[in-house]
Amino acid sequence: MTKDKAGSEYWSGAWESNFSLKGFNPESRHWRNHINRQFGKRFDRLFSEVGSEGKQLLEIGAARSIWLPYFAKQYGLHVTGIDYSEIGCEQAQQILDAENVAAILFWPIFLIPLTP
Repeated sequence: MTKDKAGSEYWSGAWESNFSLKGFNPESRHWRNHINRQFGKRFDRLFSEVGSEGKQLLEIGAARSIWLPYFAKQYGLHVTGIDYSEIGCEQAQQILDAENVAAILFWPIFLIPLTP
């Protein structure tokens, strides 16, 4: 059986701090955005090769996601997120709302243990 070493209580506590209501901005040259810009470049290459029209994207671990609005706006993807932190999902929804992006977010009320 796979064991969750952190637990939903840990992650809910981690998400209780202040956060920005902004999604990923590839134009931001702030040093804290460097790694995200590198990811953005990789995603540009990937979607230029495989296309994105009419496709869906699922982000697992979507708490406080800056990426869901980006994928929806930049590539026209239908986005969905799932996370087991209720507060993390609420924050992801707030970011989506601030960016005017519709998405589906799932917060499972119970977790089913995974077996190998």
